[in-house]
Amino acid sequence: MHGTNEELPLDNAHEPFELDHMMDQDSQDPFEHDNTMNQNVQEPGDAVSAGGEVQNSGGSPTPTGEDTAPGVLGLVLGPLLADILFANGRGVLLTPKAPLDNKPPNAPLEPSRTEGAVEAPGDPDQQTQDPASRGTGLNKFIDNSADTLLEPDKGKLPGQGSDNEEWEDPGQEEEWEDVEQEGGQQGGVGAEHGGVLGPGEGPLANIDNLTKLMNDAMHTDVKIVLDYIQELQSATLDSQEPMLGSAVLSRLKHPLTTTEVYDESWKAALRRHPDDPDLSYYEVKNLLVEITGVVDVREDMCIDSCVAFTGPYHDAVTCPTCGQDPLDSKTKKPRQQFNTIPSGPQLQALKRHLLSAIAMKYRQCQTETLQRLLRDQGGDMKVFDDILSGTKYHEAINDGRIQPDDIVVMLLFDGTQLFENKPSDCWIGIWIILDISPKGRYKLLSILPAFTIPGPKKPRVMDSFLFTTFYHLAGLQKDGFCLWDASEAEIVTCRPFFALGTADGPVLTHLNGLVGHMGMNGCRLRCGLLGRHQPGHTHYYPVLLKPVDPVEGCNHDDVDWAAICLTPPPSLEDYLKDLARLVGAKTDKDFKDIRRETGIVKPSIVLGLSSTCRFPITRCFGPDIMHLICLNIPDLFVHLWRGTIAHADHDSPRMWPFAVFRVGNVWKRHGKIVATATPFLPGSFDRPPRDPAAKMNSGYKAWEFLLYLFVLGLGVLYDFLPPIFYTHFCGLIYAVQIINQHRITKEQLEKAIVALAEFVVQFEVLYYQRCSD
Repeated sequence: MHGTNEELPLDNAHEPFELDHMMDQDSQDPFEHDNTMNQNVQEPGDAVSAGGEVQNSGGSPTPTGEDTAPGVLGLVLGPLLADILFANGRGVLLTPKAPLDNKPPNAPLEPSRTEGAVEAPGDPDQQTQDPASRGTGLNKFIDNSADTLLEPDKGKLPGQGSDNEEWEDPGQEEEWEDVEQEGGQQGGVGAEHGGVLGPGEGPLANIDNLTKLMNDAMHTDVKIVLDYIQELQSATLDSQEPMLGSAVLSRLKHPLTTTEVYDESWKAALRRHPDDPDLSYYEVKNLLVEITGVVDVREDMCIDSCVAFTGPYHDAVTCPTCGQDPLDSKTKKPRQQFNTIPSGPQLQALKRHLLSAIAMKYRQCQTETLQRLLRDQGGDMKVFDDILSGTKYHEAINDGRIQPDDIVVMLLFDGTQLFENKPSDCWIGIWIILDISPKGRYKLLSILPAFTIPGPKKPRVMDSFLFTTFYHLAGLQKDGFCLWDASEAEIVTCRPFFALGTADGPVLTHLNGLVGHMGMNGCRLRCGLLGRHQPGHTHYYPVLLKPVDPVEGCNHDDVDWAAICLTPPPSLEDYLKDLARLVGAKTDKDFKDIRRETGIVKPSIVLGLSSTCRFPITRCFGPDIMHLICLNIPDLFVHLWRGTIAHADHDSPRMWPFAVFRVGNVWKRHGKIVATATPFLPGSFDRPPRDPAAKMNSGYKAWEFLLYLFVLGLGVLYDFLPPIFYTHFCGLIYAVQIINQHRITKEQLEKAIVALAEFVVQFEVLYYQRCSD
C-alpha cells in the first residue's frame, strides 16, 4: 500500500463507478424496512445467497494485518458474485418436469403423501402474473396464522449473529476457515426417498465403494470421518431405540392425535390432583417427555471438549486425543456431557398444534404458486424472495425428492463465549423450519433446539458432537416417520429434507470439510482462483492482480474476474474425485499437497445423509452475508481510512491518500456527524449508529455498522473521502442495498454483479496497488 497524494488512474477496462447508478432502482427502495428487516438472520437460498468470510468472535477490535490485509475484498465479494451469477443469472432457467399434482415416474407408491394437497384459492391466471400478489387467499391465512402463533416473541434468534453482535476481533484465526463450494448437478434420483447415495455421487455411491475408500485412507482424521459417515448411512429408526427409548420410538411410528395429547395431559393432572403432591424436577421432566414425546439425549464427552463418545468413539474408555478418563474416578459418573434434542418428536409436536400446522402449509402453497409462475414464464425465475425461489429447490420438487408432506429443514450452529475474560465456549445448534414463511420461521416459537455443547474449550472433533443429531435425522429420512397433521386432521408420513447447513466462516468448516479462506484454493465455491501470500507468511489472499514482487509459488499472472464469473463452477463429480484423491493420499506430505491443491480437508459428515433427502453436497452449505457486510467489510475499511491496519515499516500511513481519519480531530468530527443523524432516522431502523469515534472500541454492533456505512455512508463520507475513493465506495453501497432487499428481481441482481465486480477490481487498483507486503 504505497500511497501517493495524486489520484490514481483506474484500469481502462474497468471504468469508475458512476453515481448515476445509485438512482437506478425503480422497482423498490433498496432498504425497505418491515418487521422482518430487524431479524438479522439472512436467508441463504440458491437464488439470493451471498458469500462471506468472518473472523473469530471475542475480544476487542484491534488492527492486524493477517485478516484485513489487501486482497480480502476479492475473497469476501468473490463468492457473492459467483453465487449470484450461477444461481440467478444463467442458471435460473427451470423447466418443471411434472406439476405438483402429478407423481413423478420414480416416486414411491404412497397415496397419502400426495392426496389432500392444498390448492391456493383465487383466480390461477391472476396469481401467475405477479409474485407480489401472493399474499391473498390461503397464503395470507397461513401468514396470519404464523403471526398469531409467533407474535409473543420479540427477541432475536439466539446463536445466529444478532443485530447486537459485537465487532469481532480480526486478529484471531481458526485452524480451518470456511469456504463453500457450489455447482454440479444432482447425479440422479433414487427410486425411493430412503436411498443412501444416489447414482452420480461418484466414489461414495454405495457402501462397498465407501468401504474401499476407508481401506485406502491413510490419514487418521479422514478415517474417523469416514467411520461416522458409514454409521450414518446404516442408521434406522429401530437402531435408535437405545438412544431414544422404546416409548419415544413408538411415538415416532404411531403419533398421538390432538385428542390423545389432551387425554394424556388430563391424566397427568389427575395423578397429582387428589393430594396436590409436590412433584420433583425429575418427575415433572418425565411427565413432559411422556406428554410431548420430546426427549433430551445426553452423551458423554471429554472433559476438555476434545471428542464426544459417539459413533466410532462410543466404546472408548479414555479420550483418544488427550487420554483423560470420561468418568469420575470416585463416583464413576460422567465428568462432562452434551445434549441432543432429536428433531423428530419436535416436528411431531409442531404439526399437532393447529396454528403451527397451518403455518407450515406456507411452503406447499408457495411452491404451487411458483411452479405455475415458472410454467407461465418459460422456466425463468424473475423474482427472488426466499429459498423457495432457488434452482436446486425446484429441481428437488420436480424430481420428487421433496414431497408435499415432507418438512424442509436448515441446521444452524455457532459458538458463543459466555464470559468475556475467561474460557467459556458454549456451542448451540438449532433447526430452522423452512416450511414456515420467512416472517415466522426465525421467531423463537418456530425454532427447534438441536444440541448444546458445554465448554469451556472448543470441540476438537466436531463430527463426534454432530453425529447424534445427524444419526437421528438419517433414520427419519430412511424409514420416514408419522405425524398428526392438525390442519388436515390426518396422519401423514414425513421424511425431513436437509436443505442447508449454515454457520459463520470458521464454524462452517467443521461441516463442509473445506480449508477456509486462508488456503491457496480457498474459495467456498471452488471457482479455481488461486490465492497469493505475503513474503514470510502462509495466509493466502484471493488477489487478482499479480504483485510487482511476487512470492515463489504464487507468481501466476493477473486473473480476469470476468473469466471466472463466466466459467461454470466445478461439478459434483469433480468434487468427489478430489475427495477420493485426498482420502487415498499415501503419505502425510501427499495429503497436505492435495489439501492445498483442492481446498478439501476432510469428507463432510453430511455425505452420510441420503442424497435423495438433501441438496447436492456442493450446494447445501449456506454463505454468511451478515458477517460479511455488517462486520468484515466495515472492519477493513475503518482501519484503512484510519491508517491503523498492519503495514510494512517502509509503508507509512502518512502517504496513504485514503487514510483521511488518521488525524484524531478529523475522526472525532466525523463521529459527531454520524451521531447527529439519529433524530432523522425512522423508528423502524431500530438501533441508530452511535458515534464511531467514541464507541467503536466499546462493542459497536453489527446493525450499527450496517446503518453507518451503507445507509448514512453516502452523506457522512462525502466531505471526507477523496472523490475517487468516495465514488469507489458508493459502488459497494449500491450493491449492498440491492442484496439486502427482501425481494430482488433478476435485473437488479445483474446490476449488483456489475457493481461488485467493478468494486473488487478497483479496490486492488486503489488500495493494494500490486504491493505484496
